[in-house]
Amino acid sequence: MRLTSFFLTTDPIHHSTKSSGKILAKVNRGSDSYENVLDILTFDMLSVAINALTVIVSLFAFGWQFGLATLIFVGLTATFNVVTQIIRTQTFEPKVIEKDDKVKAVSVETLQQTPFIRSIFATPEQDQKIRKVIFELMTQAANAWKSGMYVEVLTRIFYLLSILVLAFLVLESVQTGSLTPAIAISLILTYINSTKNVVHLGNQVKRLTKSLNNIQDLFDFIRNFGGQTFPVLEGEVKSEITKSK
Repeated sequence: MRLTSFFLTTDPIHHSTKSSGKILAKVNRGSDSYENVLDILTFDMLSVAINALTVIVSLFAFGWQFGLATLIFVGLTATFNVVTQIIRTQTFEPKVIEKDDKVKAVSVETLQQTPFIRSIFATPEQDQKIRKVIFELMTQAANAWKSGMYVEVLTRIFYLLSILVLAFLVLESVQTGSLTPAIAISLILTYINSTKNVVHLGNQVKRLTKSLNNIQDLFDFIRNFGGQTFPVLEGEVKSEITKSK
């Protein structure tokens, strides 16, 4: 509502120099990102943190070496996953946003000016222009996706290594008689069940960072869009009349 009011009240001169498609792209991305940020923080990342803390405390109860190993591996896995995904997102997402803006701008331009494009026989050129910007967007999106996959694979390898190390520690305790086989298996299964989402924590951080980038991009665009020099809404007009009196 407030975004619509802003663009509605901004001086027409500022709209004449901006692409309608670009405005729509930034508003849609920014609006959708608010919901994503709330969902990720409330439902996704909070549950991962609670599960990780629970399994660390539980394994400490059975032995300091189990708890310490869990704490180290969960901490390192989460840190590596989060940091690399933040770097990946900050590197590729601005480029994806730029290309997506171009696609939306050309698409809206094409729809608005179809009769004009047809009248000057420029349909092939406009079609080629659309294909070019879409290909550029696909290239940037593919690069972002591939980098995310590399991070995901490395994280899974590190996580599997943590399971092997914990299994080795538990097996040693079974051999020394400190743990029964049933408890040992339960500890390993508890670790896997409670920490498996740590591997996907980077994906949640990636979505969160991407959403924050979209919101920041929208506000940067608004700040540089232009201003309002005279009142146009009913409340503003009444306010100006009151002041003049």
